[in-house]
Amino acid sequence: MELIRINDKKLKIMLTSLDMKNYALDSDKMSCETEETRRAFRNILHDAGVRGGFDTSSEKIFIQLYPSRAGGCEMFVTRLDLAACAAAARGERTEEMEMAMEQAARTRECTVFSFERLSSLLRACALLCRADGERWGELRSSAYRDGEDTYYLIVEGDALRYREQAMRHALLGEFGAICDDARLAIYLPEHAAVLCEDTAIPTLGALA
Repeated sequence: MELIRINDKKLKIMLTSLDMKNYALDSDKMSCETEETRRAFRNILHDAGVRGGFDTSSEKIFIQLYPSRAGGCEMFVTRLDLAACAAAARGERTEEMEMAMEQAARTRECTVFSFERLSSLLRACALLCRADGERWGELRSSAYRDGEDTYYLIVEGDALRYREQAMRHALLGEFGAICDDARLAIYLPEHAAVLCEDTAIPTLGALA
């Protein structure tokens, strides 16, 4: 089990296939309507609280779960305020819940790259656009600049799992670095300056 504490209200839990087996969870048969799944979730949240200090025992929570190809899964746990709890009881979604879903989706199947110079970001995007046999422009990609004048590229999409090796070679060889902190995929869209959203690779690549 790997834990990433996004903030005081949100936690990302990553389970391997072995973790799933230990918690008696089957990614193809999970349903909150079964006692087995609810028991497994309680055990996972208990262990997450012990290991990461994220206590949910006295609060209502919103859980999003995404199975992975390797047999594991990603869980996003959000503590709900009173209004969200009341809405959840009525089967409704609040703005907070919608935002949690959007943030969770952004951290899935994405890779964050950093660049010291804008020119490096532009050249990397141009290289990806020209990569043989790869349709980089079809992947959702966004670019940002933080307060330290570091530039970032967030690339999203299921195809990343198969293209990461080529991207590492293309970007790390000369231009930038891969960021291991998954929280950046949430932090940057909220706090950094937007250079280009959704189509950064083809848009910025054309400027190089």
